[in-house]
Amino acid sequence: MNLEIEYIIRSGAVKSFFDTPCSLFYHKNNKKIVVTIDDSKKLKYRIKHWNISDCKANCVLPPMEEFYTSDPFEDSNVVLDSYNLLEFNEFSPPPYWRIIYQESESSKFSSELHNKVKELWLWNSFVKIYNDTLFTLFRAASVYNKNEHSAMINQQIIFRENEQKTWKYWVHWKKHMLNLNDSPGELIFRKIGKAE
Repeated sequence: MNLEIEYIIRSGAVKSFFDTPCSLFYHKNNKKIVVTIDDSKKLKYRIKHWNISDCKANCVLPPMEEFYTSDPFEDSNVVLDSYNLLEFNEFSPPPYWRIIYQESESSKFSSELHNKVKELWLWNSFVKIYNDTLFTLFRAASVYNKNEHSAMINQQIIFRENEQKTWKYWVHWKKHMLNLNDSPGELIFRKIGKAE
């Protein structure tokens, strides 16, 4: 972890970068849950638990539970202590780039690499449910290819052209669970949640 990010996390200042919508990816053994946080009129925030592991191939979206909170940092429906939080994957420009790379503070916490990891995590879960044969082929291709993200893009092209009904399911999954804003939830909640 780079020192800037470690300081922001340890000091608690990372909370100031929290924005909605936000998603957190949790896993434990074979159980996967996506927690999404967005604004609500009822209380300040609406929390949804998308139970990926309980999804059936005949459903557009996984089963979902909904909760409300005024403080996501203190809510046990956001910070799932018994689960592992997806590890935050960061990119930090080398020091000599920083003179040229003058952007806002929040851009330091945006991670293209991490967003790719999140999409890959969700895609693997999706394909395993809706087309297990393709999942097995994907695993074999990514081992050979050594670039899982590139293999995923190729697989998505094939899926979009040949599995149009199921592809629409993926569009819904991305819309509801893959919130790729400037500050990934796995970074913001890292100090609180367990990362693995």
